[in-house]
Amino acid sequence: MIKKEKILIKQTMKQCEFCWSFFNTRESVKEHQKTSKSCQKYKHIVFNCVNCGFSTRGVKNIHKHISSNCASVEEKIEDEKQASEQIKYKNNITLVDEQDNINFRNGRIETEDKIRCTPLSHEDIEVSMQKCDGLFDMLKNRRAYTKILGELRKNRLCLFGRITLDDYNDLVLKHVTRVKNILVNKGYADKKITTIVSKGLSVLETRFLSFGKYTSLHLEVDDIQTFYKALVLSTSHSKKFTPYNAQSLSRNFYNYSVVLFPVQKLIELFMVNVYGFWNIIYLKLPKSLKSDPYSFYVLERVNNNTRHWVMDCRLEELSNVFAANVVPFMVNMFRKIYRDVFNDNDFRPDYMSKSQITECDCEQLLQNIFTLSHPLKSIDIMRDVVKTRAAYKPTVNDKFNLYGDDNLQRKRMQGKFKVDCDCITSQLFDNKDDAIVTFYKNKFY
Repeated sequence: MIKKEKILIKQTMKQCEFCWSFFNTRESVKEHQKTSKSCQKYKHIVFNCVNCGFSTRGVKNIHKHISSNCASVEEKIEDEKQASEQIKYKNNITLVDEQDNINFRNGRIETEDKIRCTPLSHEDIEVSMQKCDGLFDMLKNRRAYTKILGELRKNRLCLFGRITLDDYNDLVLKHVTRVKNILVNKGYADKKITTIVSKGLSVLETRFLSFGKYTSLHLEVDDIQTFYKALVLSTSHSKKFTPYNAQSLSRNFYNYSVVLFPVQKLIELFMVNVYGFWNIIYLKLPKSLKSDPYSFYVLERVNNNTRHWVMDCRLEELSNVFAANVVPFMVNMFRKIYRDVFNDNDFRPDYMSKSQITECDCEQLLQNIFTLSHPLKSIDIMRDVVKTRAAYKPTVNDKFNLYGDDNLQRKRMQGKFKVDCDCITSQLFDNKDDAIVTFYKNKFY
């Protein structure tokens, strides 16, 4: 109704033929034409909007159109520039033959399978289980336990690195439960049961299960090296292209490895497919600088042998999601170990001197926590690993959604990042003190 009234009012008013402005009387129009500089200056000019084709008279009318009804010419030019750059980037990509990539990956499969242990068959695992069953039967009928538990541990360690770490931990837990049940049936006290069961576990196994006096046991360098070798051999890698899944990557870190190894070493192990079937890649583009590479992609889907890649500029999103998934697990692991040592989670300046587990295990865990809690540090680690280990040569079977840089992100990441150290320390310790924040800020940042 209001719009119709405005139209009727305009129909009764007088209009300037030069700038199309409206006035109440003809005398007002003449006065306007004599005094208005813009009307005199542009009275013979018709304005056309190149963005949408709109045509009008009067400079004020074209300004009003640009500000309220249509995107600015500058915005359109910028959009066209970006589109042009996308085409330019695409035209500058060197494609390799798909068969060359297939040959490369087949070679990697042949090489890696020679140095990696073949997973045990169900028959092999069944034979091992039968040996263990025989040892449990002996345990039921004898009073001397040390030799039997040693054989049980030796037989179990043959599977270390041949089955997944989760399956191995489940196996150790089942063995512990069976031994405890046998000793309970014999009437042993809880304290003695724990002592006997501990004799049948390696130091690594006591740490995996947080069993007995694990915080006071010394872990040898050879044990740590054995653990890493088992991780290498037992980590599964797909022999075909599979879309990236954030949860699948994070699950690899939900174990004691984050306590003993630097997070970058684990990212290299778990994130990079050893056979070359990468689902996180770096694509070398003309403007992706060595000092600040941005052109990273994750595999979204595979349809009819066509791989569809989505840009994750500088791997910012991937890194942030990864840290959000893994850091809470690390924090809980630190708090548990710390509480098992001190019976509380109050900060102590000299806590590292208490034992090997606080000096080594807790310290490595803290380094990983503070590294992933710093956005730029975690992003740089991810970028370095992918750029070094997964630089991809595309073929006609690869489709990329974007090629250009995110200029706003680049400028933002060139600035200073403020890390909330108070938030991190408040998750680690129950007592709050500015001295704790200062201590770790100086140590890690």
